[in-house]
Amino acid sequence: EKLKVPLTSTKENGMGLGLTIVKTIVEAHQGKISFKRNTDVGLTVTVSFPLVKDGFEWQAQK
Repeated sequence: EKLKVPLTSTKENGMGLGLTIVKTIVEAHQGKISFKRNTDVGLTVTVSFPLVKDGFEWQAQK
């Protein structure tokens, strides 16, 4: 939950704005960002955007 809170950092001189800026950019382009804690160590961050070609949104084939 701390990842979603601006101005929170684990770095001594960190501003805590990195993910807030990324989230703003992703959402401005109708994208999504998600976080998944790994069982061993670390975090997986997934960023996805809608598929667009020639100004039209395409549905990705599954």
